[in-house]
Amino acid sequence: MTVSSVLFADGFVFSTLLADLLTLAALAYMAAAMASIGKYMAKFHYTAKIVGGPKSHWLLGDSVKYGYTHQGLMNSLERIEEFPAMCTQYMGWFGHVQVYHPDCIKEILARSCELIFYRSG
Repeated sequence: MTVSSVLFADGFVFSTLLADLLTLAALAYMAAAMASIGKYMAKFHYTAKIVGGPKSHWLLGDSVKYGYTHQGLMNSLERIEEFPAMCTQYMGWFGHVQVYHPDCIKEILARSCELIFYRSG
């Protein structure tokens, strides 16, 4: 009996072929999830270039500067003065667009309503 036949008895990496297949399935699932997150991030970065917003930390996002403290609230008010209609905000790796000008909100709600009636009709 050789060393290689003892180390790789039935599976390629693990001791059984079932463990190898389960590991491969888990890795495929994780790769699909990461691809989905990558698509979301690319789409949001494109939107952030159009909308604009303050510079944020690469990992923590805006949660450090605009936290749930008195200083975070003051920083949020300064951001509203700097970006009067809308801006992007990152919370970790994920982000959203904050809209706080009434004209922008009316336009978004009107288009959303048209989209809902168009899809349902």
